[in-house]
Amino acid sequence: MLALTIKEIKVRYKRTVLGYGWSLLNPLAFAVTYWIAFKAILNVKIEGYFIFLLAGLFPWQWINNSLQLAPRAFINNASLVKKIAFPRYLIVASSVVTEGLHFLLCLPVLAALALLFGRGTVSVSWLWGAPILLVVHGLVIYGMALAVASCSVFFRDLERLIGLGMTVLFYVTPVIYERQMVPPLFQPLIALNPFTYLIVAWRALLLDGTMDWQAVGVAALIAIVAVVAGQAIFNRLQWKFAEAL
Repeated sequence: MLALTIKEIKVRYKRTVLGYGWSLLNPLAFAVTYWIAFKAILNVKIEGYFIFLLAGLFPWQWINNSLQLAPRAFINNASLVKKIAFPRYLIVASSVVTEGLHFLLCLPVLAALALLFGRGTVSVSWLWGAPILLVVHGLVIYGMALAVASCSVFFRDLERLIGLGMTVLFYVTPVIYERQMVPPLFQPLIALNPFTYLIVAWRALLLDGTMDWQAVGVAALIAIVAVVAGQAIFNRLQWKFAEAL
């Protein structure tokens, strides 16, 4: 998987000037845009809104990028899938790990900005809380991405559906707003969103230096279901990959 991860990074940043910097610029640009729209114009009552946004946008970027890349994971690596005998699920795992590394490298930037703007707590709890959330977060995405990548080999329209679905999910995930701000009528919709618990857990750790164990527990259950389901779908379909590709 290490070789695949290195290959993924080299291909992505080949002939780019900023390289890893793009992983920072994208959420930073969105944070500035949302800050202008919701804080400067609409005057949303959230303290330190810019850092609040980044604490949601950084983990969301890991989710979004991994699932947006998933539909073409096996398709773009057709030569490997058809000619080389190796655990094919590592193609998806390496992509998720690559995005996780980008997220991990964003944390020092978030810490620096939190100290600069006086919002958030750079706590010792990050040292043990972050690894727990990294594992849970990674497993949730891996299971979902594996299922998407497997099905996309046979149903190519899934790539467009995922793109549309991630746009909708962004707005029903508490990334740019607090979960408590959602009216009671729509709370069940937010609760059914599996990504809600990851964002809530990360924000509690990054901004307050605490672990929201309820959110972590639900996310862990989702991770188990996602991995089991994703692996089952992969095992069922992988024998036909070479033929379909």
